[in-house]
Amino acid sequence: MSAPELPGLLGEIGSSPFYDEAPCGLVLTDGHGLFLGANATFLRWFGYELGELVGRQRFQELLSVGGKIFYQTHIGPLLEMQGSVAEVKFDIKQHDGQTLPILVNIVDRSSGHGKVRQIAVFIAEDRAKYEHELVLARDRAEDLRDQLTRAREVAEDRALFAEQMVAIVSHDLRNPLAAVLLGVDSVQMDAVTPRQQRLLAQMRAAANRASRLANDLLDFKQARVGGGIRVHPVPLDVHACTRGALAELRLAMPDRQLVHIEEGPAHQLADADRVTQFIGNLVGNANAYGDPMLPITVSSIGKANGFEIRVHNHGSPIPEHLLGKIFEPMTRGEQASEGIGLGLFIVSQIVNAHGGRMEVHSTRSEGTTFRGFFAAGEVAG
Repeated sequence: MSAPELPGLLGEIGSSPFYDEAPCGLVLTDGHGLFLGANATFLRWFGYELGELVGRQRFQELLSVGGKIFYQTHIGPLLEMQGSVAEVKFDIKQHDGQTLPILVNIVDRSSGHGKVRQIAVFIAEDRAKYEHELVLARDRAEDLRDQLTRAREVAEDRALFAEQMVAIVSHDLRNPLAAVLLGVDSVQMDAVTPRQQRLLAQMRAAANRASRLANDLLDFKQARVGGGIRVHPVPLDVHACTRGALAELRLAMPDRQLVHIEEGPAHQLADADRVTQFIGNLVGNANAYGDPMLPITVSSIGKANGFEIRVHNHGSPIPEHLLGKIFEPMTRGEQASEGIGLGLFIVSQIVNAHGGRMEVHSTRSEGTTFRGFFAAGEVAG
């Protein structure tokens, strides 16, 4: 386009204070990007005189090296195909050599003087800072996520190693504890003095307590690492099983009154050893926290679709803040003097393994009742 044709073209487009002082840079080029005009806003932002640009430079020559390549390889072909592009980000060189980030909208139009290119330019400095902060924040978040992932993996490895070590040690303790109990039984068969009898009773109680702790730790490992406590259901007289469990407990708790209530059909399907362990853990819990002057009541209740074992004791209720997590591992009441807080967790796992559920109800007026429903089914008998 020749210089004499330019005033006529600008006259067609129009010029006004609104155009010159628009809140964005407005540029007019020919189809090859050669400057034909620019408003005062563009010239002020980037420090150019109109005579330095019109007929002398192409718009893309003001872009950074990367911007020139992108304009040549992407923007030019897009304009040829669709006639416009919107919100393309570039860095443009100011007159003093500094660069500013910009967003541009470009539209190709036809005029009586050939194709012209209208360009709207917006400074994107604040947006660039914001995007930079977003990138930094994302990088920091990814670093933190990686650190947390590594920390979690280390913690999981340590926890698994600890649980495996606990299981190994607990398993290896069972044989020496069995030997201690066997030795106590052998000595008691001989004539012993009253003082020796008391010492042997204390040794037996300590060995039994250590044996229970070892068994609890093995069950805890099986529940957490092995996918749950294993049970082997067989036809079972649930009332007789409960009577047998209480008979053993009366020997260990000679000063406590243990009451048994039987209801419903006796013949069920369950793991007898686990049911005995279930009763022992709950009665032990009632003995530790209940009123020692009042009885502990154990109810075995047969039903058509399984059975319930309920253990009730009088005394102070379970604190409200413990009720929601009473069956979680390592949870102990404030009065606990022995044990490691696994008894109720194992109780819940035994019931879960039988397809059942645990419930607890505890008030000052009614006492505390643990109710386990074993959904094992009834066996004809």
